[in-house]
Parts: sequence; C-alpha cells; structure tokens
Amino acid sequence: MKIKDDKDWGYGIKYKRMAIIAAVGVRNIEEEITAENVNSLAREKIDAVKMKWKLFEEWTQQQEKNKMYFDGEAFDYDKYYKGGELNSDIHTFFRNN
Repeated sequence: MKIKDDKDWGYGIKYKRMAIIAAVGVRNIEEEITAENVNSLAREKIDAVKMKWKLFEEWTQQQEKNKMYFDGEAFDYDKYYKGGELNSDIHTFFRNN
C-alpha cells in the first residue's frame, strides 16, 4: 500500500510518515485479524486516520504545551514533527477520536 503525498494528510507525509503509522496503531482494532481481512482492515484503519489527520494538526495548535512551536503567528510543523510532543499528542487525540 503506497501513501502518496496529498492535501488530506496535511504535513504528516512531508515531515513524519511514521506518525501516521503510529496513529493507526493507537486506534483500537476490535475485529479479529486474519489472513483474509488484514489488507481490508489496514485500508479501513488508514482511511479512518486520514479523515482525521488535518483535525489532529489543528488540535495540536490549540494545545497549550505546543505554543512553543509557533513562529510568530505560524505553526512550525517542521519543529513540531521533530519535537517531543508528537507521540503523546497522537496517543491523546487518536485514542479519543
């Protein structure tokens, strides 16, 4: 499965593709994973994360702890994706959404 760079992924593809994989892994998979359904489940879970990725990026900007990533009025995604808050933000946001 190839994830291509497109507008629905915000800055995730550009800066940190593994963050997308982490978000997929955080979401609960209630179905039994079998050889027959693994590909369709993977696509379903990736699509679910994709639908929320830009909301996630907007949400990160609203978190007080992420104010340090603002450069003037613009949010510096390069620094954010390389910084220390990404993993905890993924867990917080994608476990609750």
